[in-house]
Amino acid sequence: MQLGQVAVYHRAGASKEKRDAEPELDHDLPYLGRHKRHVHHHERRGAVTVTQTAYTTSTRTNAATPTPGCDWVRTSYYNAATGEADNIVFLNHMGGTNGSGSWDSCFGNTLSYAGCNGVDGAGSPQVLANCVIPSNQEVVLFTAEPCDAGCGYSRPGTPAHKGFSTASDVVFLVDFMMPRDPGSGFNIDMSAAWFLNAQIPRTLQYGLAECSCWVSGCGEFDVFEILSTGSDYLTTTLHSWQGTGTQFGGGGCADYIARPLAGYMKAAIIFDAKTSQFVITVIDPSTAFGAGLSNSQVASWAGVPGSVVNIP
Repeated sequence: MQLGQVAVYHRAGASKEKRDAEPELDHDLPYLGRHKRHVHHHERRGAVTVTQTAYTTSTRTNAATPTPGCDWVRTSYYNAATGEADNIVFLNHMGGTNGSGSWDSCFGNTLSYAGCNGVDGAGSPQVLANCVIPSNQEVVLFTAEPCDAGCGYSRPGTPAHKGFSTASDVVFLVDFMMPRDPGSGFNIDMSAAWFLNAQIPRTLQYGLAECSCWVSGCGEFDVFEILSTGSDYLTTTLHSWQGTGTQFGGGGCADYIARPLAGYMKAAIIFDAKTSQFVITVIDPSTAFGAGLSNSQVASWAGVPGSVVNIP
């Protein structure tokens, strides 16, 4: 998978307190039903994980005063081509290997700062280069704001950062492509992008699932995923223990989006805090990830038939 841009927007009128409030969410923040090989908390697929948080998050913006007509303010931004990264850090699961994070024989690697290639660990925050994240590797996106006491428990030595708040309405814009991986082996050529409750990677994303909240309620929201090697179809699945009696509960549908193999695809993921709905839709490739958005622009994306899904 290759990232081009990522931008996060919150409503310009939302107070800091509202943006930082704890959301009513117990599942993870991005069908064919549950696939027996589909257990993301034990897999790495050439993937990007975006963390949401049940705690506070940064309110930095790229524009101190939004331009007229901007009802939504950009609070985080990344651009691979220019190397710009505002209020965003890139982590992976290489703790203890190159100057950040830690490792122990019981629980393995913690999170670490990711090297610019997304694969290696690093001793300090690095900006992800304009590169392809290979199969069975994962980059985890957090805000640049370090955790405070409100984040709760983090494994000792973990570079702990706050996730992206979904306490109030929020829009994620992403620009990415998923080129083929001609290799062979486990999880080859199965790119994915998903949202994960920030508590999970700060404790234990890979290893004993009962050591994090994955199986007890946090769940996982797979926004764009490929379910089989070589597939040209991106599907969406929400996994949650709640109300299902099993960690593999949740659901999806048979709808799909064509995989962007040779060029970048731009998409919007919109969370509506009041109605507990989210929207996933492909947007015009000319869309600018600017300092702000208008209500009419967001409404046009939310109004695409079939794009709205209720969160149970």
